[in-house]
Amino acid sequence: MKLRTFMMERARELYAFLASLVEKEQLPLANAEKNKGGIVVAGWSFATAWMTALLAYVTSELPSDAFDLSQYVRRVVFFGE
Repeated sequence: MKLRTFMMERARELYAFLASLVEKEQLPLANAEKNKGGIVVAGWSFATAWMTALLAYVTSELPSDAFDLSQYVRRVVFFGE
């Protein structure tokens, strides 16, 4: 149970960082069809664990009135070896 709690906390931190970035920089909504706007979240090696946590817990662990980051994430990229 400690690992799950730890990963949920990392997911919340990453979500808060990305939401803050989008709001502060006033980034446009993602438009996948035109391959424009939004953000591309990428991680390499161990960083993919945080991205996996974000994807796993974002809908179940954040309040329903939280900033809707899904409108801004155009892609998620996992780099590995």
